[in-house]
Amino acid sequence: MFESYNNEDQNYDIMIESKNTLRKLKTAKKNHDIDLVAELSEGFKKYDSGRDMYETYDILEFEGKSQVDMLYYEQLLKKITENDQINKIEGILTSLTKNVNQVYEISNLKPEIYGRKISVDILNDSHSESSSKISKQIYEFLDGNFYKLNVDQRNKKYFNEAAVISKKLITEGNDVDESIEYSVKCVVMENLLEKIAFPFSISSRINHLIESDIYSKVFDNTRLIDSVDNVNEDIRKLASIISVVI
Repeated sequence: MFESYNNEDQNYDIMIESKNTLRKLKTAKKNHDIDLVAELSEGFKKYDSGRDMYETYDILEFEGKSQVDMLYYEQLLKKITENDQINKIEGILTSLTKNVNQVYEISNLKPEIYGRKISVDILNDSHSESSSKISKQIYEFLDGNFYKLNVDQRNKKYFNEAAVISKKLITEGNDVDESIEYSVKCVVMENLLEKIAFPFSISSRINHLIESDIYSKVFDNTRLIDSVDNVNEDIRKLASIISVVI
């Protein structure tokens, strides 16, 4: 009889101990979940600290931007007359527009238009007026970043970025000076095309999101990185064509 009582008492103690252990585990898990939520919340606040400086994505805004961007491309490509090149360019522009849109959408940023005093209102101008305004923006950029610089200044400023292209061309047997000049033009044109796609404030925000550890914890930024890479590839292809005629 006493043995039976002791077994029941022991089983009861085990049951109580198990309940206490389970309660501790639940409490620990709850505290962990609270800490995790707090960490993510704090991370989101840090990510979102500059959010109020930017308006959110709008497809209609992008449609307006893409039309203005096309005015830039039209001016940059107007010297291209070969049909095979034109067909190639059309494919690149289609891909570029799609990928630029994805970057704005994924990062939830209102699309912006490049150029001082250039807005969607330019679409209401006559073709000659809009072409004149866009040409001025292009000229000012190229003049300040290429034409005003002498050969030594250009090579010094763009050497690192242009080295890969120029080395490849020279290795293929092309003239050294021509190869360097073309490679520098490619770099300058890539810079302009990047600014057309993502003006400075937008580019800064996108770079912040890509480089931010906090953002990567709150969001999966793989799509953003992939989309930016796709834009850069399209820009490289387009710049290599335009640089032949500028």
